[in-house]
Amino acid sequence: MKKNTKFLISLVFILTFSIVLISTIRKFTLAADINIASEVYNIENEYITNISPQTSISLYKKYFDLENCYLKVTDDNNEEITSGYVYTGSNTVVYNNNHTIIKTYKNIITGDINKDGEVDNKDLNIAAKYLVNNSFTNYLIKAMDINKDNQIKINDLTLLEKNLNSSYESLTLNTDNITLMSGEKKRIIPTIKPSIILNQNLNWQTNNNSATVDESGLITANTEGETIITASTKDGTKTKTIHVTVDNTPLLVTNNISIYRGGNPSRIDIKAIDYDELTCSSANENIATCELDNKDLIVKSVSDGNTKITVTSPNYGSVELNVEVIFTYFSLFPKADCLRYRESKAGGTITGYNFGEFSVKNISDRDIITYASINRYGISLTAGDKTGDAIVTFTESNGNNEVNFTAKVYKLELASKSGTTNLATPINIEITNENTGNLACTSSNNDIATCNINNNILTITPVAVGQATITVTGDKCGTATYNLNIDNSMEVG
Repeated sequence: MKKNTKFLISLVFILTFSIVLISTIRKFTLAADINIASEVYNIENEYITNISPQTSISLYKKYFDLENCYLKVTDDNNEEITSGYVYTGSNTVVYNNNHTIIKTYKNIITGDINKDGEVDNKDLNIAAKYLVNNSFTNYLIKAMDINKDNQIKINDLTLLEKNLNSSYESLTLNTDNITLMSGEKKRIIPTIKPSIILNQNLNWQTNNNSATVDESGLITANTEGETIITASTKDGTKTKTIHVTVDNTPLLVTNNISIYRGGNPSRIDIKAIDYDELTCSSANENIATCELDNKDLIVKSVSDGNTKITVTSPNYGSVELNVEVIFTYFSLFPKADCLRYRESKAGGTITGYNFGEFSVKNISDRDIITYASINRYGISLTAGDKTGDAIVTFTESNGNNEVNFTAKVYKLELASKSGTTNLATPINIEITNENTGNLACTSSNNDIATCNINNNILTITPVAVGQATITVTGDKCGTATYNLNIDNSMEVG
């Protein structure tokens, strides 16, 4: 009974440990379908850095782009923080839509060592004491590393003190002009020097409602028109402006394309706000046609030449696409060839214009032709164990031009290939043939020997002493030869 009890206790322990381990792995493994990104913060391993001092919880969350998830900011006791500043050592906890924790990060504000969300002389005093007793946690060391060299030295203390009471030196933005469509959003990324200590969050203003901006620098386009967005540092000493144009005219990812006649249709992304109302037209449908598919413009070639495709919005104007259709052609010579069964053969000459990469599209009977390939230098074929005709279809990528090649696999063999006889004795040789058509024979010298074929038997009749070559030919495919020596002094060989 005691043994059973010990076994059960051990089993419960193992199961409990396994559940905790699995839960931990699940908690700290970011699922593949979850995305958390930020253009402002650095998300690295277990930390989120580049957070500005005096960043409120609500503003902090606005800088994230979240997909299939949401986040909370928590304290050391895992209690959610809903007001005040984000501070060094607080947590960003990411949840999936099933409310399961999938990742936890430590928040780091460079210079915020006393964990109050601000950087002031209190942080300087704590940093100075650290250089004496070295008793910081890993995340506070990361906050203390002002110059970001992964070491804590007097240089960090000096840099912290230097910038505590410094003023804003410069403000730059990642753009001066942007064009958006109604409903589109764009975040403006500022760069402030010095890059540490000072509050990096800006004051944002707009001069009209054509486009608005929130406290995180996220611009939202509303109605067509022009707007000036102004960004200024917290002390008002540095300002920058952005010219925002809201224009709902449809846009194409490109305004010029070249496609190949007979090739695959070209698909061009469209940017618009009224996709369901868009129409397209071609200036010359004998050269290229068009159609709309959801948010794409599809252009199909008809013949070579140039034309324009126009995409039109009934409310916001139109955009043109210049289309060049290029003539393509390729040919293979010869169009057919004979292969002996189980033989590999290469050859052929390719000519053409604007052809792309070649490939084998189809082999009609892979028992006859087991393998085929093509490149710019010709074709290669391998025959199988079956005789007959197989059609190999070659194609090229630009215009999808196709060429059919007939591979004739045959079997034509003589029971022997050479021999010697005298003038008195004809020679009879058995012929094995498949896929050769009607057979005929010729002699290289009828004054030495003649030949005929009857029921697949080649009969060679000597005429005079000497040598001759007899050739057996199928009118469809293949040849075989027999070398004869006639010597009247010898018996039949």
